[in-house]
Amino acid sequence: MAELDMTRVLKLKKSKVRFKPVSKYPAVDRDIALVLKQDVPAAAVKETVLRQGRLDKETVIRDVQIFDVYQGEHVAEDEKSLALRLVFQSDKKTLTDDEIGSVMDKVLSALEKEHSAKLRS
Repeated sequence: MAELDMTRVLKLKKSKVRFKPVSKYPAVDRDIALVLKQDVPAAAVKETVLRQGRLDKETVIRDVQIFDVYQGEHVAEDEKSLALRLVFQSDKKTLTDDEIGSVMDKVLSALEKEHSAKLRS
């Protein structure tokens, strides 16, 4: 058993409730598969994608999910295939295909530069 003085516990730390409204604009998912060296951590790839996810000073890549890692047939012995789902969404407007495409180009360019990653064909 334990006895707690809740008035003292509640005084220890007062946290502020943070509220962020749900965007009224739709989210768009894009899947990509990359081929890269086996020693490249998936977390580093995810960080690179998130860093490049800005459009007009707004972060539009809301989430990056790794949903498949493949090694085997059709992939070189020292490489792996990494499949990612990128979720795009703006709080200001509905994103167009051209806007998403320009962010995707920045992401792919950064992945190639930082991790020597290539799109899997």
